[in-house]
Amino acid sequence: MPVRIIATADVHLGMKFSGYGELASDLAEARFVALERVVAVGNERSCDLLIIAGDLFDRVSVASVVVERAAAILSSFEGALVAVLPGNHDYLSPSGDRLWRSFADAAGDRTLLLDRAAAVPLDHYDLPVTLLAAPCDSLHGATHRVGYALDTDRSPWPDSAVIGVAHGSIDGITLDTDGVYFPMSVDLLRRTVADCWIIGHTHRFHDLKDARTVVPGTPEPDGFDVRVPGGAALVDVTADGDGERGDGGRAYSAQMVETGVHRFVDADVELDSTLDPCSQIEAVVPGPGSIVRVRVSGRLDEEAYRAWNLARESLLADATVYRIDDDDVQQLLTLEQIDRDYVAGSFAHSILKRLVEADDHDAVTEAHRLMRESSL
Repeated sequence: MPVRIIATADVHLGMKFSGYGELASDLAEARFVALERVVAVGNERSCDLLIIAGDLFDRVSVASVVVERAAAILSSFEGALVAVLPGNHDYLSPSGDRLWRSFADAAGDRTLLLDRAAAVPLDHYDLPVTLLAAPCDSLHGATHRVGYALDTDRSPWPDSAVIGVAHGSIDGITLDTDGVYFPMSVDLLRRTVADCWIIGHTHRFHDLKDARTVVPGTPEPDGFDVRVPGGAALVDVTADGDGERGDGGRAYSAQMVETGVHRFVDADVELDSTLDPCSQIEAVVPGPGSIVRVRVSGRLDEEAYRAWNLARESLLADATVYRIDDDDVQQLLTLEQIDRDYVAGSFAHSILKRLVEADDHDAVTEAHRLMRESSL
């Protein structure tokens, strides 16, 4: 029997976004909206199982209202089960965990917390699936939690799809230079009996066929280091084996579906004096929901330079444009402006005129700045 899964991770509900000023509340709310979209996709695509591969919450101390709202959203999934794995941000505390006790109290009976590193058959939920769960028990860990899966065979579940669920870095895919995010290797994952691994922590979608691994990514980007759309993974596990492993394993296919509210965009714009400055910036904005950090450069004549300074203020008043770096925007000094601002025949007038005629605009700009500062 084929199984269809909608998978996500790194939702980070309760994230503060303290460095984003007035955008903070909108960005925090967008994470709930993205989770709602994941559930909606799962319902529209008639998914049997929703898997959250870690970091549903941004930290173990999120407010109760965040936990209750998350549970309510997940309860609207129409498939057989929601399976939630603790990640490194919302890890299981060895001494008992208020977060996950609160979540269990708020969640319905079709939500399962994967709180043990163990094989978990889902026949109780009428699903032909066995999950190999590998939850995190700390914020950092130098050792992965999937080792037991190497000694697990599929003979107890001959009619089940075997799906691994873990959270951590993957060599060659995830940046983890110090090896502190439960690092895993492609070879390690390949050597297990899982038909497919669903692994959180890396915020970008990957389908690693060699490792039989799907990284769903985050449903909503959380900053400029994730300049891709938010999404989830739609995973189909077929009833037929792939003909290569010889252990009764099944084949899978995966695709990304977009769920994000915002896009974080870094853009470079070289201004043209002959064009409207606002329209030149707006041209690099991908569309609604974009949060743009713009590096602006260009040499502008006097009129265009004044227009840019006015445009800059209006652009920053728009929530779409988060930051403008225009240190490289320079006013193009003309002979007419030199004649107007400096006494003819003076040292300053002569030097600046000579530099303009030599077409050395960098030198003109610097000399003009120095002369203005010395006159203050």
